[in-house]
Amino acid sequence: PSIVVSFSESSAAGTRLLLDAATDRDVGVNGVSDDYRIVAGNKDDKFRLEVTVNPGGDTSYLHLQTTGKLDRETRAFYQLNISARDGGSPPRFGYLQVNVT
Repeated sequence: PSIVVSFSESSAAGTRLLLDAATDRDVGVNGVSDDYRIVAGNKDDKFRLEVTVNPGGDTSYLHLQTTGKLDRETRAFYQLNISARDGGSPPRFGYLQVNVT
């Protein structure tokens, strides 16, 4: 699956966008482990992932965050590949392509 998100070129470092967190039919330790990684496409290290959990601990939120200013003249488009790992043994992975404009 893939999605398109947009950050303004004038966005400050630390600007966040909410992404849909991974879902898993397994529950408990075999379910989604909140282990998300940008596995490709972040060559300039302009982005990072942040996972936050609500106070009740039952819902996770996944944010894509800028780490610096984006310069469209240098790079107009980013294609990030994000992985999510579950807690199974062996672990299974799901992937999401995030196209950043």
